[in-house]
Amino acid sequence: INKNYDFEISVEKLSLNKGFGTGMNNSIKNAKKSGFTKFIVLSQDVLLSIESAEKLISKLEAAPGIVFPTMIDRKTNKIFSQGGKINRITGNIYLEREKIAVNPDWADGSCLAIDLDTFEKTIGFREDFFMYFEDVDFCYRAKKNGYLISHIDTRTSQTPNGPSPLLRSRNSIWFARSNQDFLLTCTLTIRHFVGVIKYLVKLNVIDAVDRFHGITQGWGKSFGK
Repeated sequence: INKNYDFEISVEKLSLNKGFGTGMNNSIKNAKKSGFTKFIVLSQDVLLSIESAEKLISKLEAAPGIVFPTMIDRKTNKIFSQGGKINRITGNIYLEREKIAVNPDWADGSCLAIDLDTFEKTIGFREDFFMYFEDVDFCYRAKKNGYLISHIDTRTSQTPNGPSPLLRSRNSIWFARSNQDFLLTCTLTIRHFVGVIKYLVKLNVIDAVDRFHGITQGWGKSFGK
């Protein structure tokens, strides 16, 4: 069935680039003012079909919380995300590729459907990350508050690059510390120190230094003040 969509597009341009979390929070709050209660948040390089958008919202109506699709890397045409898991024992925060994550802890933030109640009760996206791990943190807090994180069988594409060594180590440690997870904080720190050593063995000094700086910055931030 062909559908004719006729709607206005509102563009808000911030004076400064304040990162992913700030952009998502502002957009959702502005959409709320216009009466919307369900939202799809997207990264700038995501291609989302009308069919996939409808499936995301339909699933969200049936299962309020957070809904995510299967994500395809357009550079390789391979699946890179079917839900995320957090292993507190090994400090591994990862996305499932070969199978759909069972009881996922998070979902890739490049394409998420969220209802207003979940967004407001979870207090939105953390803005101090600037880029990367806002999705992990938001989903983790939402799940902790009892909201569902659901997969819908539809495919959306992106060209993911992933965080730098500094942002990966800094923001993952920030995430664990801000959520007062001492075990995960420790295992993440160990995991990143091992990463520093691996970079040095490969004579990749620049990335080793960046990852080490990320560890120190991750531990240097104060929370709750």
